[in-house]
Amino acid sequence: MKKKNKIGLQRLAKQLILLVAINLAAFLFLLQTSSMQTYLGKLFTQNLSAKTGYLISVAKVEIDWLDRLRLKGVDIKDLQSEEMIRSQEVFINYHLTS
Repeated sequence: MKKKNKIGLQRLAKQLILLVAINLAAFLFLLQTSSMQTYLGKLFTQNLSAKTGYLISVAKVEIDWLDRLRLKGVDIKDLQSEEMIRSQEVFINYHLTS
């Protein structure tokens, strides 16, 4: 009986590992899509707008190879809702390592 339980637990552990791996792969794939990047970018700008009081909007976000960021349709308004910054495209090149 103990051997049967051990085999059952091993099988369950393998299935859980496979499920986690599939979900991780799906998540990483979704992060690579422009629509998901734009969605997350809009959530970030809404949060930033709420914290700063500046109205910030970005039409599209594209992250290339984790070291380049392209923002399209950037519009930032000051506290009086006057246009402060407007750009069709902003390109940011950054490095995550030192």
